[in-house]
Amino acid sequence: MRACAVSVRIRPMALIMGYSGEEKRRYDREWVARRRKEFFCDKTCAHCGETEDLELDHIDPTQKNDHKIWSWSEARRIVEISKCQVLCCECHKAKTARDRQSILVHGTYNFYKAGCRCADCRTAYRDAMRLYRSTGTYDDQ
Repeated sequence: MRACAVSVRIRPMALIMGYSGEEKRRYDREWVARRRKEFFCDKTCAHCGETEDLELDHIDPTQKNDHKIWSWSEARRIVEISKCQVLCCECHKAKTARDRQSILVHGTYNFYKAGCRCADCRTAYRDAMRLYRSTGTYDDQ
């Protein structure tokens, strides 16, 4: 019995071609890279107009579901991309740094993870680690 053309188009080529192990991983990486490249081919950075090294930036980071969207179905990917803007690598780094500065508070676990090693931040980190080891969570609620 012959498979219909529709089912062949829906099935990933890795399954059709019988890839396994490292061959399948290589195929999957190439497939995701092609899909990503196709998306960015006609895009420019929303801030500076750059066309190289483009990335998706979640406008509101709290709305982010995941960052590995290129293997998702088109419908699911479109929903996630609608929450994003296209930025070049440099503008994305700058925006992320600004976003983090607004949520980082000195003397906390997060400020320690961001690189501060003052006594207050070390104490907050130590307390968070103790709580994590005893309860399995960083949140004391």
